Amino acid sequence: MTSPLRPSVAITEPDRPQIWVGCFRCRNDGLLVGDWFDAVGAETITVAEVHRGSGVDWAEEGCEEIWVFDTDGVWPTSTEMDTTTAGRWGELYELVGPNQWPAFCAWARSEGVTIDGEDLPDVGTFEERYEGEHDDWNAFVWHHVVEMDLQAGWPDEAVRYFDVTRYGRDLRHSYSVEDAQYGGVYVFRDA
Repeated sequence: MTSPLRPSVAITEPDRPQIWVGCFRCRNDGLLVGDWFDAVGAETITVAEVHRGSGVDWAEEGCEEIWVFDTDGVWPTSTEMDTTTAGRWGELYELVGPNQWPAFCAWARSEGVTIDGEDLPDVGTFEERYEGEHDDWNAFVWHHVVEMDLQAGWPDEAVRYFDVTRYGRDLRHSYSVEDAQYGGVYVFRDA
């Protein structure tokens, strides 16, 4: 039985966090002016970049404020934010990497982390608590039993009649389990 601790290597990055940044003034005037950008480096997006190709002379119109109105890819939640906050989430994406980003976002949701940029989740804590992606809870329990060598020294009969379901129910009190993006579950050790 194999239970990978990490998803397979991503060929592309479909979950890479993207943002749609628009101009507040134009939006208030009934114009949809903006574009999609990568969240990584979002804090450097300028008013001029947002207006590129729109036909709106942003300097003449007095456009000053830009805002993230939409997100794409995997995020802990979907909400509006400023570009600095989006950039901070982009930095977290770079630290975690594309393979663990969906699990990181699931963990952030399970911890009740808001996307406001004030108290972003800690990558080190995530890495300490992340127990991997598994087919289901019972698959993780078996993985845990084998990895921890919990049945070492047990008589064969005790190993054969071990009740993984009952053990899993007890073990569940020490873990958070979140649905994985494409099936299965992410498992996190509770603090």
